[in-house]
Amino acid sequence: MKTVSEDSEIPPACTGGRCCVGVDSVFSYGGWNSEDERTPVFYEDLYALDGKKMKWRKVREKSLLRSTSKPMGRKDCGMSMCGDSLVITAGYGLNDKRFGISPDYEWEEIQGGEGCDNGQFVFYIRRDMWREVRTRFRSKRPPPRSGHSQTTIDKSRIAVYGGSGKGGRKNDLWVLDMKTEEWTEVPRPLSVRLWPSARMHHTGLRLQLSATESLLLILWGSSHTRTVCTDGFLIDITTGECNQLAIYGEPLPVRLHTSCCFELRDGKFDIITFGGTSDSWSDRKRTPTSRLTTLRWDPNQRGILTAVPDRDGVTALKQQLAAERTQKEEMETKLRKQEREIVDLRIEKQRLKSRVEELEDEMEVQKNDSTGQQEQLDTVQQTVQRLEASIAELHQKQNYPVDIYGRKTSQLDSNDQTGSFLDQISRDSYVNNDQIDVVAKAVGCHWLRLGASLPKYTETEIRDIVSSLRQEDVKDSDKLRHILKTWRTRDGSKATLGQLREACEKVEIWGGVELALEDAFKMNWE
Repeated sequence: MKTVSEDSEIPPACTGGRCCVGVDSVFSYGGWNSEDERTPVFYEDLYALDGKKMKWRKVREKSLLRSTSKPMGRKDCGMSMCGDSLVITAGYGLNDKRFGISPDYEWEEIQGGEGCDNGQFVFYIRRDMWREVRTRFRSKRPPPRSGHSQTTIDKSRIAVYGGSGKGGRKNDLWVLDMKTEEWTEVPRPLSVRLWPSARMHHTGLRLQLSATESLLLILWGSSHTRTVCTDGFLIDITTGECNQLAIYGEPLPVRLHTSCCFELRDGKFDIITFGGTSDSWSDRKRTPTSRLTTLRWDPNQRGILTAVPDRDGVTALKQQLAAERTQKEEMETKLRKQEREIVDLRIEKQRLKSRVEELEDEMEVQKNDSTGQQEQLDTVQQTVQRLEASIAELHQKQNYPVDIYGRKTSQLDSNDQTGSFLDQISRDSYVNNDQIDVVAKAVGCHWLRLGASLPKYTETEIRDIVSSLRQEDVKDSDKLRHILKTWRTRDGSKATLGQLREACEKVEIWGGVELALEDAFKMNWE
């Protein structure tokens, strides 16, 4: 048993669709989906199943007049092969109001804007093109209907029987000649008993006896009383002669079934029916059947149709077991696939869980790092605050507050930004070493130590000291001598008298302190 390719364009699930067999393909058309009774969907697409590749494809027509040549969506229409073309007739659906539709097109509303029509269309398989068959001024079309049977008689003729329209079930027989595109109604006998009763959802099959003689088999269906028909008829399409068949073997009559026939080597015909339902139309609960029934017809006994015994049901049992085995294998395959998916999902879940834990750990570490950095920042700020407080406290404890240059702030005016710290500490012995060290460290200066070694001054600092002499108008030789002892050049050597004179000339105070400086240099201050 072959399976359909997975990459096929499979037709949508529907009811009331039609299928027929071509040369190497199976065609499916129409149907409807009535899950939503308020807005049912009628399908209008044609699908073809390649018998060799077992692949469905959606047939896309190449007609230039697609809007008026392709039939609208419908169900319960007639469909059969006629030569190398596909013929569709009538059906149940919406009114076709497209521009350019055939003038003899008829539509009868049944309920809620839905109804039956008598449209007829042909699809050319080799050209992938639709065409509407127009019969105006040539012959009369059959009335609108649905649920009828359509049977191919030969390469150019099809037969349409029965169906249901606005007036109820029908039992008329029509023949369409595709060469002339003319309809012909087969005359019915005067006796009602010699003609099939009105019905729909039946099957019509051709029994080809010879090149010139063919019979139409009408089997079962739904009657005008909405019950299942249990009879069958053979109609000679050429003469209109009809015979009722005697059915033996007690087969199960059904409606909405499908059937086919083939000729055996001994000239007999086997008619095979499948599916359908034996419930009446009025039954709310309709039980479909999957029963396969074989009926045999012998041309030598034209009035008899016999159900072929199934050898005590062995064949049916084998088919049922094979179907159950296939279903079991499919279920096991599906379960294994689901189990693999579950395992994959569990692995993915564990991976995501581990990732979440890693992210939580990273967030915790980042939180701790940020907390530690904040603590360090707070510690530094607290240290700075304590240092500032210590400096402020130190300034308050000193009798003479000292600025960053080591000068007593009480003796500086607003224009003096330099001054001489060593000059002040030479007279103020109460400013001790520890206080000077703390102040110097706080402002980032060099450590100042008294007595053992004095700091060295550059030429710029010498000029600053001389400027302070001018401002304070210092003329005390002892004081100058003490200050000059501390002067040093950039390379650490003592300042000479020439360097001092040059520094004093730059600040224009040499004339005022010349005698004092010369007196200071004459003294022994090594």
